[in-house]
Amino acid sequence: VEKHLLALKVIRENAEKMAVGDRFQLLARDADEAVRELAEKDARFDIVFLDPPFAVPPRPETLQAAAGLLDGGGMLVLRYPSARSLPKIMGTLALRRDKRYGISKVGFYSKEEKR
Repeated sequence: VEKHLLALKVIRENAEKMAVGDRFQLLARDADEAVRELAEKDARFDIVFLDPPFAVPPRPETLQAAAGLLDGGGMLVLRYPSARSLPKIMGTLALRRDKRYGISKVGFYSKEEKR
């Protein structure tokens, strides 16, 4: 999912160079819209990667909808500014680990196990 035209072009070119162009689908839309659309289609993924603009924190509704797209042991990977912190629990998601990479962090969430 990508909404910026230049990024879409680069993603398509890279997929072709890696000879995986026929094994993925690229949706040219806003993440909120795409997550809702995929949820309506009952799509499931092992990994959902969200890389929102730094100035705009991810919307809780988008994160929960993305959580609904995770298959069994799936992982939600979220990139965010290192100056910001994310909660250990977000609805049905639990932070398993996070890693700092310069000015950004990457958080790894999976569905919280029911007790």
